[in-house]
Amino acid sequence: MHSTSPISIKEIKSLCPAAFHMGAHPKRSDRYVHLPTSQLIESMLDNGYGVSRAQQKNTHTAEAMNYTRHLLSFRPLDTFAEKALAGQATPEICLVSSHDGTTAFNLFVGMYVFICANGLMAGDTFASEKIYHRGDAADQMVDKSNNLVDVFVPKLNTWCKDAQSTELSPKQIGKFANDAMEIRFGEHKPFESKRLLDIRRPEDKGNNVWSVYNRVQENLMKGGIDGKTATGRRSTLRPINRVTKDVTYNQKLWDLASDYLEQAA
Repeated sequence: MHSTSPISIKEIKSLCPAAFHMGAHPKRSDRYVHLPTSQLIESMLDNGYGVSRAQQKNTHTAEAMNYTRHLLSFRPLDTFAEKALAGQATPEICLVSSHDGTTAFNLFVGMYVFICANGLMAGDTFASEKIYHRGDAADQMVDKSNNLVDVFVPKLNTWCKDAQSTELSPKQIGKFANDAMEIRFGEHKPFESKRLLDIRRPEDKGNNVWSVYNRVQENLMKGGIDGKTATGRRSTLRPINRVTKDVTYNQKLWDLASDYLEQAA
């Protein structure tokens, strides 16, 4: 869950303890350099950023919790008070990593939507950055984040404004929902795709790309929709809480919306 004010170090440790673990994974060789994510967090906090979200993947063992994949969202401190960027959203820098030697520090451009507390994440249409586990990672984190903010946040705001002003036809809206279903479920459809278009708040009404995209994203990610399993049993769509799927689905939905925005334009 996102916070509307910067999260304290104490809260980050509670939500994302893996980011602060100091030891290397026992299966890593002596050549592996362990660099805790906490060093990057401290560097970002020292350079004018705040953390708005911290989460990590659930694991079956307590030991695995120390090394599992985790996600943090940063934004410049002065933007925590702003709620008008790109309509009802503000850009963020999203950091994904793990301490088991399988993942570098990955940076993505994201968006936090205030009216629904959704975290959107830009896909292949916007640049991402990798930082490898080595001594200058903390400095790289700040430099690359500043670059993403300076170069891509204006583009992100333009994208959102274009999406808000671009209308989709009823046929396009229906196809968008169907394409979004395939992102999460593949061939099996536990419910009719039009359920992804359900409006949860008056602010999400409309046929423009932004409104349709936000409705579909929230319904697909937050769940709560009744349906059936592949064997015909009744089920309720679960929310996405895993870091890997959160990133993957959000990026694919962003790219899908970008495709429809280009088609409509």
